Amino acid sequence: MEAPNPAPVSRLPYADLVDTAKTYSEDWRTITLAIPAAEANSANLTLDEGDGGQPQKRHVLTMDVSGGEVIKWAPFTSQSAGAQARRWVRFLHTGEALGLTGQTIAGIASFAAILMVWTGLALALRRFLRWLTKLRKTREVEVPST
Repeated sequence: MEAPNPAPVSRLPYADLVDTAKTYSEDWRTITLAIPAAEANSANLTLDEGDGGQPQKRHVLTMDVSGGEVIKWAPFTSQSAGAQARRWVRFLHTGEALGLTGQTIAGIASFAAILMVWTGLALALRRFLRWLTKLRKTREVEVPST
């Protein structure tokens, strides 16, 4: 027997949710709406006041999709230290958090990683070829028979 499908949630237009989100920050540059699943009762909207690489300027608004009420407003500073750290890690990893300086450092680190792989492969190939040469020389030497 199949489980009955839940009744569809009557939803407000997404534009109404975005319009409400705009009132939570005058300095927003982008608003991202995560389209909720069909049976979901809420939607998350992310308001970004920065250039995309500044996690401290991203805030999350959770809204009820049927009535448009705000369930939770979570500016960056209200989040736990762990959540703040997780948001920073991605932007530090790519160098975006520190602007051009951070991206330059990330680029140098990426080049260094490529250089390390190349030198490791070159060393391994050289040792393998030296081993093959040594193996051939030992086979070429004839052992005198008695």
